[in-house]
Amino acid sequence: MKVLILTPFYAPEDFGAGVSITEMATTLAARGHQVQVLTLMPNYPKGEVFEGYRGKESMTEVMDGVTVERQLVVPAARDGSLLKKGMAAFKVQGAFLKAKPRLVKPDVILTVSPPPFAGIAAQKLAKEWGVPYVVRVCDIASHALAAAKASKNPLSILVRNLEAKMIRGAAALNVVSPSFVPELKAIGAKDAPIETIYDWADGSAIRPLPGTDTFRAVWDLDGKFVLMYSGSLGYTSDLIPVLEAIARMEYKNRLALMVLGAGPKLAEVKQKAAELGLENVRFRDLVPRSDLNRSLCAAHMHIATLTPEGAKSSTQGKMRTITAAGRGVIGVMPTDCGEAKVITEGQFGVVTDNKDVDGLARQLDDFCLDPELAARLGIRARTFFEANFELQHCVGQIESQLQSLVG
Repeated sequence: MKVLILTPFYAPEDFGAGVSITEMATTLAARGHQVQVLTLMPNYPKGEVFEGYRGKESMTEVMDGVTVERQLVVPAARDGSLLKKGMAAFKVQGAFLKAKPRLVKPDVILTVSPPPFAGIAAQKLAKEWGVPYVVRVCDIASHALAAAKASKNPLSILVRNLEAKMIRGAAALNVVSPSFVPELKAIGAKDAPIETIYDWADGSAIRPLPGTDTFRAVWDLDGKFVLMYSGSLGYTSDLIPVLEAIARMEYKNRLALMVLGAGPKLAEVKQKAAELGLENVRFRDLVPRSDLNRSLCAAHMHIATLTPEGAKSSTQGKMRTITAAGRGVIGVMPTDCGEAKVITEGQFGVVTDNKDVDGLARQLDDFCLDPELAARLGIRARTFFEANFELQHCVGQIESQLQSLVG
């Protein structure tokens, strides 16, 4: 099967989508498929083109059996405005269409959204070649913009319209959460089959480690119950209730919260921690991918958060690596959202509504008093990961969906 994948994110980017999409492409290639990836010059997460890729309009390289075609789009800085980020994303469509002469006609096209601009390029290429295209929906972009309180500006309206157009034309869709299905049907997915295929992690690269093999000693965390938030502090994240809960804990001197990452809400979170006088909350940059396993396992438990608005359109992809590491999850999000249901049905964590600060404080006290509770949840987390989030399992589902369209 000849597969063309359209995505702005790919290796050597080693955060978020750049990792998971690279894993998908290389796994499909290892299974004997001819895989091309059409992507941009690597620039995530800083919004700066990586050394070795600068000064080039386009290039071709082969990485782990995958032919990677790259196009230049001047990136927006990660801390830039939504408008600048949107304009950079808008240029993706034109850049991808410009690359068509270098591409081999595929049997099927797979695009990953957001951004929907890549999906519109996939739609046009699919029509010109007479082949089907599939959209993998990792976030509903129009709802994510609403969570950022940007739903009424012209760019957001354009995104919403393009997202609906992309979805309506797809031969099939796959989503990272079943909660996305009614939302997609509401904005245009009518007849195309929709399959839930979770985000994944490589269980051979991320695995449970004892605390002695982690950064716990390096970060001076020995003797503490370590809670961690690792990832983007984006518009759909909600760490403020966590800080307020820590301030209300009876045993907060036993706890340390590590916040690893950056994003538009980082300054707000730092300010709140200072206002509450939380000396047990520490901030660090994300570690390199090579240190991710040791970093994740430095925690006894991890925090995953979603705002009420964000829970409608986003997931917590970090739960895949957390569970791979054999660590449980404390979810701070609406208790009826899709990610909350995954945590509770998988029995690898607890969920507290964003507004229930006192309830969250009691839960944190309970974990500090009984660390073995966290250890038991961690065992369940790894078991659930192997059955639902493991790389080979999830990519196998995508492979089957693509093959069903090729015949």
